[in-house]
Amino acid sequence: MTEIAIQAKINNADSDTSMSELLKLLYSAKEYSVNSVYDSASVMPTADSANIGRIAFAENNNGMYVFVGIDSGWQLIDSDASDVITPSFVFQGSSYGYASGGGNPTGNNTVDKYPFASDGNATDVGDLTDGRRYGAGHSSSTHAYTAGGGYSPPAANFKNIIDRYPFSTDENATDVGDLFVATQISAAATSSTDGYLAGGGTTPFPAGTNIIQKYPLTASSSSTDTADLTRTATGAAGATSSTDGYAMGGADPGPTVTTVVDKFPFASDANSADVGDTTVARQLGAGGSSTTHGYLAGGYIAPAWSNVIDKFPFASDGNLTDVGNLSQNKGWVSGVSSTTSGYANGGIRGPITTYTADLDKYSFASDGNGTDVGNLTLARFAAAGQQV
Repeated sequence: MTEIAIQAKINNADSDTSMSELLKLLYSAKEYSVNSVYDSASVMPTADSANIGRIAFAENNNGMYVFVGIDSGWQLIDSDASDVITPSFVFQGSSYGYASGGGNPTGNNTVDKYPFASDGNATDVGDLTDGRRYGAGHSSSTHAYTAGGGYSPPAANFKNIIDRYPFSTDENATDVGDLFVATQISAAATSSTDGYLAGGGTTPFPAGTNIIQKYPLTASSSSTDTADLTRTATGAAGATSSTDGYAMGGADPGPTVTTVVDKFPFASDANSADVGDTTVARQLGAGGSSTTHGYLAGGYIAPAWSNVIDKFPFASDGNLTDVGNLSQNKGWVSGVSSTTSGYANGGIRGPITTYTADLDKYSFASDGNGTDVGNLTLARFAAAGQQV
């Protein structure tokens, strides 16, 4: 079904198809070998009129070819298509945001998707392999990942699953690996090659951990323990720069809620450093990332939920500043980042059983308040956020 769907999308591409979408389709075509990868151009099938517009790849020169007609046959588009068929990684999404799983009140497996181009409601486009909340969300150029999560207590409900589903087609996730340590409510960050989980809750409930674990986004594989945070943290929010991951706030089970902002490098497996503080001690907020700044939106400040949007620059270490408010006080929200805006998906407001489906959106271009721009398909909290 995946191969058929991808080939159909390639066949239907036209002048209105964005370049980013074309590149993702071409990459997916090669990855899934959609009748399109050959040892060399010389062994490509004899073409006929039905093949006009078809894309093929030759592995001997990493070339990308298109069939333009009976007389002209296969024409080389790029003699080294590696940079074309493997788009450079950008953390922010340009097309869609996702909310994967969540609680209402127990674990849910729904994968929702909503457009960045226009405000509106999400649609249900697939399922995780297992219903759970508190998972960590990661995004490569082609796939979304939901790692860990569960619905605690008891300890048996902590999950080590790493789920993956493609951006090019709407379909269910598959289990592609396991976490080194099953965690919930970890801070998520994503480099060009790996997904990171910093801290989180572990067994026995309500214990927490300071470990930073990572897993590769280029292959089906399990995570490894690579470094440590400066503290034990559950419910910290994650942010991603081009070079570093961040864990903002969170609680040391006890619980002692903190303002600490940890920073850890992608270039080497090294422990984090304390580089600043949030404006107030809180946990369970939504992390966001522009190309220049990290954001923390909402969360829990005992004894109430928060609407505060904090911001800090990636260029220099320092404290966060309060730059606006969400449309409502809420926590246990999942964060998503487009190229222009941050989103805080769902969450809990008011009493612990008051779940919301609201999609809050705030601008990266200027400081200000968030607005309610749509709804998830169902009210839920602690979903994992992804973007493409």
